[in-house]
Amino acid sequence: MEQVAGSNIVKVGIDLSEFYLSVEWDILAVPATRNEEYYPCCTEPYSGK
Repeated sequence: MEQVAGSNIVKVGIDLSEFYLSVEWDILAVPATRNEEYYPCCTEPYSGK
């Protein structure tokens, strides 16, 4: 996944390494948003969904 530095936007939100080309359809874009929560118990963020 390619995340834009300083942003929660991910340009390519899925792994396309095993994607097979199709003559029926094309993948034009697969953007995603990374959501992180910080909790008092932990120093690292939790990325849930």
